[in-house]
Amino acid sequence: MNSTPTISVIIPAYNAEKTLRRCLESICASTYPHLEIICVNDGSTDGSGQILAELAARDSRIIVINQANAGVSAARNAGLDAATGEYIAGVDSDDYIDADLYEKAVACFTPEVDAVRFGIAEEYGMPPVPSRRKMYHPEPFSGVVPVSEQVLEKLQLLFWAYLWRRSIIEEHHVRFPVGVRYEDADFFMETAIHCRNICFLHKEGYHNWQHEDSFMGQQFCGDANLNFRLNLERRVCKYYREHGLWEKWKSLFIHGLVKHCASSKHYFPPAEHAAVQRAYYNLALELGLPRELPGDFPLSTLKPANGWRKLFFTNIPNTRVYRFLGIPLFHRSYQDGKVMTGRFGLFRKLRSKLRRR
Repeated sequence: MNSTPTISVIIPAYNAEKTLRRCLESICASTYPHLEIICVNDGSTDGSGQILAELAARDSRIIVINQANAGVSAARNAGLDAATGEYIAGVDSDDYIDADLYEKAVACFTPEVDAVRFGIAEEYGMPPVPSRRKMYHPEPFSGVVPVSEQVLEKLQLLFWAYLWRRSIIEEHHVRFPVGVRYEDADFFMETAIHCRNICFLHKEGYHNWQHEDSFMGQQFCGDANLNFRLNLERRVCKYYREHGLWEKWKSLFIHGLVKHCASSKHYFPPAEHAAVQRAYYNLALELGLPRELPGDFPLSTLKPANGWRKLFFTNIPNTRVYRFLGIPLFHRSYQDGKVMTGRFGLFRKLRSKLRRR
């Protein structure tokens, strides 16, 4: 293995003049010098192009690709096509990284490790003094872990929370789907299943800025949210079946389906929870999924229920995902017409449900 492998860092930029300079300067200041910084200007109409040209003139590692506006997926795909590094990283133009993140992440790679997962610090408010909510990766893993269904069902489906081995991406021709939302999930579900081992680095080095103009700040409400989640399930199911992966990973897909059904309901008022659950159940029938996984749980947990079944299956739809009841879960819930952000333990959530009854 090359003793000084290169990381190709892909940054899509669209009208990001408020945050783009901070993003790029944080990457250029990395203590890991072997970087190929690929900035894709996705048809920006503000000063983003000028910022990219200025910084590229100062740092020869910066490569600028200018293209007509085609969306973040097309911009990331252009970056993947241009990348030559041994590893792939992604940074959104409104985020930034710690100087030592890539140095520590590269040190985790061995010939058997295909991805490194690092921690995230979510930030709210306006820079340069945002309010922070520290969030080490919530998965209960440390060090090198073989990829399995039990591991993947707990991971966040994010492109930029990992450092990827590029050969895995290229060998399986993985790209982001153009023209859809939540494109990170497609990329993750098509890449992570081909990894042999993932190394979990307890380093909170990626700073993700949540704000009202960002996609993540807009998406968690209404039928648009539900529809793009259902379409994601369709795309992943189709990919697994077309590439001969269905038999190996179908239980992972079904577990994810049930888990996503539960999480989707947090973005709707309580009166609409039954309709959300019914939409997922109808999707399961549409996809021709097996009605039951022996020894685990039936897909009937997706079917709207009443009485004690409603209480139980609404809050614990997948015993494999929530097998440790005390695990803290990140959630957004619908309260008084607004989407609220918070953390809870499952015991506390169930207790609050019982009290309301």
